[in-house]
Amino acid sequence: GSEMCIRDSMRSFLVTLSRIYLGFFLFFFSFSAHSLNLTELIEGLLNTDTSIKNAESAVTESRNDIKTAWAAYLPEFDVKFIRGSERKYKYEADNQFYDLQEMDITLKQKMWDFGETGSDIRQKRNAFITADLDLQAEKMTLIIDAVDAYLGYIDAAKKYDSEIESLNSKIESTGQE
Repeated sequence: GSEMCIRDSMRSFLVTLSRIYLGFFLFFFSFSAHSLNLTELIEGLLNTDTSIKNAESAVTESRNDIKTAWAAYLPEFDVKFIRGSERKYKYEADNQFYDLQEMDITLKQKMWDFGETGSDIRQKRNAFITADLDLQAEKMTLIIDAVDAYLGYIDAAKKYDSEIESLNSKIESTGQE
């Protein structure tokens, strides 16, 4: 009970934190000339990065595992219909017509399994929460790495421009070309 509450609050905290980071960086860079490139970079990475795709796949798989675990407890309903007809025809004799209809209905339900199914469902939910947290962490890491690389690029471009200005001023002051 309390572990589930802690994991849910941790998950919501990480989701909120990732949204704050993304919002901050997108808002911060939305006023610069390079903002569109950074935004496109982050969106492209979130859509194509293999670590994100693998984490999304793990979330989907764990969600399906929960459904499978529930299926072990849910009732099983089976219906079979069998229908057939047979005709025996003899010339100038008593003819026979047989019509067979049969239906078989089965309903099975686990009444008690000593907590095995419930434990399995809880375990699958915990795996789902962990996979979702891993996905959020991958997204945050990717955003931070992209912003860091982008800032490094801007810094290198500024240094390059500064070197070009310095070289041009030396050429002008010495009169050499």
